Amino acid sequence: MNIVFVVMFTLRILVLFLQLHLATAEESIYVDYESNPDHPFPVIRWDVPSLKTNIIAQSRELTYQFCGLACAEHRFCVAFNYQQQSEWNEWNCQLTNTTDHKFNNNASKKERVWTFIKDNADRRQVASCRGEVNECHNGGTMIWDPVKPFNCLCEKGYEGEICEKDIDECSHALANECDINANCTNTPGSYNCQCHVGWTGNGKVCS
Repeated sequence: MNIVFVVMFTLRILVLFLQLHLATAEESIYVDYESNPDHPFPVIRWDVPSLKTNIIAQSRELTYQFCGLACAEHRFCVAFNYQQQSEWNEWNCQLTNTTDHKFNNNASKKERVWTFIKDNADRRQVASCRGEVNECHNGGTMIWDPVKPFNCLCEKGYEGEICEKDIDECSHALANECDINANCTNTPGSYNCQCHVGWTGNGKVCS
């Protein structure tokens, strides 16, 4: 019985330590937007109430960094509202598609427990449109772009805004590896080389 009590007590102390450590770490990482607007998660406003409009997603996250990553992974998210101290069964992370929110300055102190933060995380480094429909064609990968909703990283042999265009490697000698004594035939996403009549080889080397 004493052993069980000691184990439970030790675990409780460990949990309290981790909670305190996370809270302290969060407070030390918060960066004011005006002093460092290029920080991945700079604070726009402190002590604000919860968002009422333009909420595109809500979740519960352990730290504001996780809330920021959730924003970075969402196609239309540009900022998020985070509440550090909240009940375990309440949302504490609100994602939004605009930074232009009119907060109620007359809200009570009990309501003003959120922090409004801009998301400057490089989406291309964070995620490749996870959870979104891939709108890129021909095996292209949809990646985040800071200027437009998304961009496409095309597979070899394709180009275009959504990788819809097949590259004709045969239209330019420098775009293919066919021997000078071979015919180049364009194929979807690639090309074939075939030696001329009277020549032998794999098409890339003919003799």
